[in-house]
Amino acid sequence: MIASIDPTEGHFDRPCRSNLVRAIPILSSSMDTNLRAPEWAVSFERDKNGELRRIQRLVRDIQQGQRNILKEVRRSRQAIERMGHQLARIDARLIRMEARQIRS
Repeated sequence: MIASIDPTEGHFDRPCRSNLVRAIPILSSSMDTNLRAPEWAVSFERDKNGELRRIQRLVRDIQQGQRNILKEVRRSRQAIERMGHQLARIDARLIRMEARQIRS
């Protein structure tokens, strides 16, 4: 249970709506002056967010590059497979030609 100070009675008591309503302006005004982030902290936060966005952009670019590389590898493998099939057909033709020469 949160305890609050009742300024009219000067002792702790259980929080009630009227005490909290009276305390809110005091808290918000003290927060504005005492707890405001210094300008360097705000600019650091902005820089940190900008740096985070820059890193996220780099990660996206790297991932896109990886996808492009994988596509290229797939294309190369398919091309190599096609060349293998062509070589196999050429090899089969050569074997048939050699067989004809041997027979004749």
